Amino acid sequence: RSWSAGPHGGMLHTPPTTSNPLSVGGHEMSRWNDPVVYFKLRSARQDLPGTQPEFVLQAMPFMTWQVLKLNLKQRWHQLKQIPDASIRLLYKGVELRNSAVVDDYHMEGGTIDAPIELQYLIIDQALEQQCPSRGVLATITETPKIGMYVDAQVPSIPKLRELVQECREALSLGILPKLCDEGTGATYMLRGVSGEILAVFKPKDEEAFAPNNPRNYQGKENTQGLRQGVLSTTQAAREVAAHLLDHKGFSDVPKTTLVHAKHPNFCNPKGKDGVERVVWKIGAFQEFVGNAVDTAGNLAPRLFSHESVHNIGILDIRCVNLDRNDGNMLAKKTPSGKFSLVPIDHGLSLPDRLEVYTSDIAWMSWAQAKVPFEKHTRDYIMKLNGASDAHLLAKVLGIRRECLRLLEVTTMLLQIGTSKGLTLYDIGTIMYRDEVAGDEPVQPSLLEKAINDVVSRVSAALAITGDCRTQKTLPRTVVGLDLASSQSSARKSGRVSAAAEAASNPPPPLDTPHLRPTSSPAASPQGHSPTTPEVPLMSLDGGGESD
Repeated sequence: RSWSAGPHGGMLHTPPTTSNPLSVGGHEMSRWNDPVVYFKLRSARQDLPGTQPEFVLQAMPFMTWQVLKLNLKQRWHQLKQIPDASIRLLYKGVELRNSAVVDDYHMEGGTIDAPIELQYLIIDQALEQQCPSRGVLATITETPKIGMYVDAQVPSIPKLRELVQECREALSLGILPKLCDEGTGATYMLRGVSGEILAVFKPKDEEAFAPNNPRNYQGKENTQGLRQGVLSTTQAAREVAAHLLDHKGFSDVPKTTLVHAKHPNFCNPKGKDGVERVVWKIGAFQEFVGNAVDTAGNLAPRLFSHESVHNIGILDIRCVNLDRNDGNMLAKKTPSGKFSLVPIDHGLSLPDRLEVYTSDIAWMSWAQAKVPFEKHTRDYIMKLNGASDAHLLAKVLGIRRECLRLLEVTTMLLQIGTSKGLTLYDIGTIMYRDEVAGDEPVQPSLLEKAINDVVSRVSAALAITGDCRTQKTLPRTVVGLDLASSQSSARKSGRVSAAAEAASNPPPPLDTPHLRPTSSPAASPQGHSPTTPEVPLMSLDGGGESD
């Protein structure tokens, strides 16, 4: 099986296998045509520098991650008695499932010169090992039930790392995390040693419809969550993504990073014996906004500055926020008497489909959204780079390409609208769906129609020419759309024939901004060939994740 393409110009490009057979679990494997994949493993425990070694391991694309764990245990003899369940392999903060194969994940690198970086985490074990940096025997004993450290993959400023350290010290001194009463997922208030609230922690396994949700909204990992398009246990990464997208603090998103933490007060899973097990959790760690006086929902909208509303609206459009209600904007008093707004709760953003209604966005009904952008705001918008931001989020958070496509498109929409003198409200009317009454059919937004129009024209052109050279002339964002995933449903509904009809009778252009070519960094990670004669239209209503 050939190695599939990755999200940014090829997932792996590795040299052919060597003449030496690969040894796995003490058994010799015959050579395969697949390339060897190289991994660099280092400890996820950044609070224990120099005490846990690094390893370079290799595997074949068809191997499972459990085999890689076996290789790790062979290289590090102190792990031989540790059960596999107590060893976690992490890629950008996401745990790699034992039964999944290497080829299931789209990862960058994999050559001997550029191995894929993974992290390993040993859970609740005391290990004796030779510490290479000091040349002496060191004993690592983890605090049995309390711990917190920053994920090494996510960029974090020193101030945020210091805040994590303060919270960890307070936890170790008996300052308990407190579960908030509001919300469908878990949000824990973290206090310092003097009792003041320093930060909030949102574990991904306690989100709505995640396995350990404390409010009985439980479900399996990576299944349908609160809204179509955002899977369970992925909201923590989106909280961090909103902070990374807020360049230079333009929208005033609180500083956020990804941490690993454990504490008996968290909602921990129970073992087969019914006893609760305190485990390491991955989640979003966000500084607490201590100077907020209230939420926006408890104040009159006329009290908010139009710049603050614009700044939040720009972020919401870019990340396709599905839930900008007036309860997830905090208000801070300014010297002018107006209030500035602080956006929080971005877990329901970066979806894999465009299904946002005007009623989901509080500022769409505010007068400030109809005020023209200031010059410095226009300058900020025009300097945004959706392709670069998509690359960053894929690299450090592993967010799916299906979700990052929309980030690129909506950034482009924001820039086109701004260049044409549109207001935030005008751009919102293009992107968001109108509410419908009763049993009336849902009407797609103007942006959805524009995307469908582009895809149908591309599909028709490819269906007629059957020439892969046609792909080279297309915008790379359009090339990246994964049309093949919709083929089965499209054939059932007869939409493939509609593409052929569109080739001979192309539809008239819509009265919406045209999507210009973009510098998207990647084509479809699945690597589908554009020469397939039957390429269907893409549906944005209730289709698969790729839609």
